[in-house]
Amino acid sequence: MKKYLAIILLILTSERLCAQNMHTSYDYLKLFLENGINIMLFIGVIIIIITKPKFLQRITSFDAFGVKLQLKDIRESIESTQQNVMSIKKQLDAFQEEFIEQSQEFDPEAPPEDLDDLATDLKRYAAALDNIDFVLNDLKKGSVENKIFAAACAIQVRPQPKFFSPIITLISEINDSINLNGLRLKTLYRLVICVENIARADNSRPRNRIINDETRKQAVEVLSTLKKSTRAKLDSLQNGKKSIGTRIERTIKVIEYFPKS
Repeated sequence: MKKYLAIILLILTSERLCAQNMHTSYDYLKLFLENGINIMLFIGVIIIIITKPKFLQRITSFDAFGVKLQLKDIRESIESTQQNVMSIKKQLDAFQEEFIEQSQEFDPEAPPEDLDDLATDLKRYAAALDNIDFVLNDLKKGSVENKIFAAACAIQVRPQPKFFSPIITLISEINDSINLNGLRLKTLYRLVICVENIARADNSRPRNRIINDETRKQAVEVLSTLKKSTRAKLDSLQNGKKSIGTRIERTIKVIEYFPKS
């Protein structure tokens, strides 16, 4: 008896499923018959958008699936967004131009206090920039000092790991030159600060450091060489704890820092 009941239930279930499938197929067929033209039009508009975007400008609205799209409003919204983006870009470009113009105020004969004031202004401009990658071109031995000084100020407030090796390479090249390439110690001092800030930021992620041990070791060697230079030694005698030598010692400790596990 149970066997027959099971068979009957199986037959009834199968019939119900078939009915549901037929009903679903009917719904799809009905949807296509009612909206087939709209569907084809919708596909056509998509093709036009891709192949002939200028033609779309002649269409003011489009109605599909009961939804009316006001293409003119959409275009105006897109144009408004583009204008806002362009406006922001112009503002950022203006900040970069002001930063570059301010860097030209660098005077190699200026008192240290004046260079500190200039650095404050440059850091303020740099903090407003969304990207300071352009200063990478100035981290070269042949660059004029005002650009190197400005690059150091920008990186000081934006200490990103990608600037670490270029700065170390630059200091290494300066070490090999006569009289530290004639650069002000204030300029070199700020480059050292950049190295310290970048290393400190990288130290905040001890298990996933971007600056590897080999690069850190190289940095320590380059900074140690700078500290042994005649001008750096003289600065240590004259300025003590405020000298570039003291700053190098502090920076080396940050570079060599590794938290206990």
